[in-house]
Amino acid sequence: MGNKITGRVRVEAESGPVELALTFNAMCELEDAFDADIQTILTKIDAPTPRMKDIRRIVWATMLDANPDATEPMAGELINYIGVDALGEVLQKVIDASSVVGTNSGN
Repeated sequence: MGNKITGRVRVEAESGPVELALTFNAMCELEDAFDADIQTILTKIDAPTPRMKDIRRIVWATMLDANPDATEPMAGELINYIGVDALGEVLQKVIDASSVVGTNSGN
């Protein structure tokens, strides 16, 4: 469930709850990693044949606000736990909850 005040979405992981957020800092990390603007990066989620490495990196960036020590392998473990099929819905909730680009942004 997304929290419109904090912009965080809590998901259950094998190790316990994980909070995901597409914050300004997360977007900066993604723009650095992909050398592209955030809108271009977010289209990777819905690409007909998304690269798994790209999706894992997006999930990793959304983990950083709540866990600055998060790693890409940790993001992969989270994806394994929640399942690739459920991941699209989770990421859409994270985007919608974002105070920068989501439905919570006031744009």
